[in-house]
Parts: sequence; C-alpha cells; structure tokens
Amino acid sequence: MNFRQQLEQYQPYNEQEERDKAVMLSLLDVQPDIYTRENPVAHMSASSWLLNKAHDKVLMIYHNIYHSWSWTGGHADGDRNLLAVAKREAAEETGVTDIQAVTEDIFSIEILTVDGHEKRGVYVPSHLHLNVTYLLEADENEVLRVQPDENSGVKWFSLEEALEVCTEPWMIERIYKKLNKKLASAQQATEQVRADGQGTGGEDMAADCEKMPSVKKNVITDEMIEYVGILAKLELGDEEKEQAKKDMGEMLDYIDKLNELDTEGVEPMSHIFPVQNVFREDVVTNGDGSAETLSNAPEQKNGGFKVPKTIG
Repeated sequence: MNFRQQLEQYQPYNEQEERDKAVMLSLLDVQPDIYTRENPVAHMSASSWLLNKAHDKVLMIYHNIYHSWSWTGGHADGDRNLLAVAKREAAEETGVTDIQAVTEDIFSIEILTVDGHEKRGVYVPSHLHLNVTYLLEADENEVLRVQPDENSGVKWFSLEEALEVCTEPWMIERIYKKLNKKLASAQQATEQVRADGQGTGGEDMAADCEKMPSVKKNVITDEMIEYVGILAKLELGDEEKEQAKKDMGEMLDYIDKLNELDTEGVEPMSHIFPVQNVFREDVVTNGDGSAETLSNAPEQKNGGFKVPKTIG
C-alpha cells in the first residue's frame, strides 16, 4: 500500500485533520517534487511522538530554528516510506538507536507552516510541511546526544511536561495536546478491552482492537513476509504483501489479547458446551439388501446390474 492509499484510508481525528487531509490529497495530485525540497511551496515531512516503553514520557529536542522544545522529525527528501523517515530523523536528532514503531499506521496528520529562515548560511523561503506523524517508542536508558546543526538539547519529559516546555502556542494547542489525547484514548480503550476481555465475544474484541492502532505490538516486517512466501512457494505482489502483513499482525495481536485472560482454575475443554459421544455396536440389522435392489434390474450378471458397454 503506497502513502496515498494510506492517507485515503486514514480516519481524521478532528476538523483540523479532516481539512488538512483534503488539502494534502489535492496537493499530492498537482504539485511536482512533493516528496523533495525541490518544491519550494510545499513538501512532505514526517515526525514522531517518541515514547518510552511505559508510554508515559516523550523524547523531545530543543530545536535551534524554533527556539523551543519540540518533537522529532524532518524532510522526506525523496523517500516515500514516511515511517522510515520518521524513524531515521528520530535516531539522527536524539542519538537513540533502538527505535520501534508502536504501530505502522499513521498516528496523526497536519499541515505545518515554516517561516523563512537561514539554514547553513542560505535563506529558505516560507513554505508548508505536509506532515505525517507516527507513534514510536525507545528505551529511555539509552545514551542521548544532540545533532548540533539541528538541536542543542535532547531530553525525556512527561506527557504533561512536554506541553509546558514548548514555547510555540499553536503547536501546543493544535498538535501536542491532540497527540496526548489520542494516546490517552487508545490506552483507555486498551484497558477497557482487558477489563472486559472475558465477557467479550471474538467479533467484538476484534472490532475493539481495530479501533486502537497504538496498541499493536506485533509488527510484521517485509523480510518476514518474503520468508513466509518462500516457504509457501507463493509469489506475492506489493499490495498482497501489505495485506498479508496487516492480517498476520492483527492475528498475533488478537492472540496476545487472548493470552492476557486469566484462565486459572479453568478446565481444558474441546467444546464450549457439555457434550457426550454416543456409541453403538456395529451390528447389521437389515442385511445388505442386494437381492431386493437387484430385483428391479432389467438385466443381471454375477450379482450386479448388467449395462451396455461404454468403451469399444
């Protein structure tokens, strides 16, 4: 599935995302070089809300251009795999190396305005970033380092502190608060599924999991799909591979949910209802009935029906 297809399927969280999605789709159709900085009006970028393993802290950088603590992210520079862009930028700007996607799905979209500024001695005119945000996680015990030409600080903050240390009002109100609310909603939904798991039917639980992109933990890689395809002797197209990755991940996520259920003291069973096999003696009671059957034959031979030859 390419990025445009992902964007088309993305369900906007609020009016900002709904309107920005429409603009982004229209620009993708008409603007040249939209994935590179060769387009001076608007180009694609990718950011991340980079969480710790407990999902109660976010790793931020002190951005030299904006003079504020902000999320990680940067230009696509021709790369159409925006998740890979978000992970690469997060690693370069923070020094963290082990970065995982909580989900490969788009977590947020927004169009960002970038004021004109000097970068490496060259003036960059004001323009738009067509930005896609992904939910990533990393180990907060990893050593952090700055990227001098981009930032002058890297630090973990609680989700609430992230709003306090930022000095950009629009980013706080429109973006960071939104990301925290979406994360909180997903976490609450996860806890609700865990609490109701024993009384929830399979279809209901699958539907609940579908609404919670941030709780997916089983990420199926391209390499895994290639290996499975080799084992099964299947040649899969790009769209089939993407669908297989999604299906396998959802199956494993669902199995994880089932494994969370408390089965202490529950007897193993082969059926949800009490059943009992009924056996009987293998005794012939009415004979084979061949004589009665053959009595209706126009012609008989050696205890069977005689019919015309079909093979010369």
